[in-house]
Amino acid sequence: MVHVRGSALPIGILGQFLSTGLALFRDSSPLGLHAALGGALSIPAVSVWPERSSFPG
Repeated sequence: MVHVRGSALPIGILGQFLSTGLALFRDSSPLGLHAALGGALSIPAVSVWPERSSFPG
């Protein structure tokens, strides 16, 4: 079973990487997609952070 939250972050980062490459080497229109993905990716990244920062005991 694939966890949506666990797979969304790497796939989104790949999308940001590809959209930046398109913006740098073709035209600047994919920069809006890059910004939107960055904003959307901050939500799962912030939601995982409190779970990983707690220590047992």
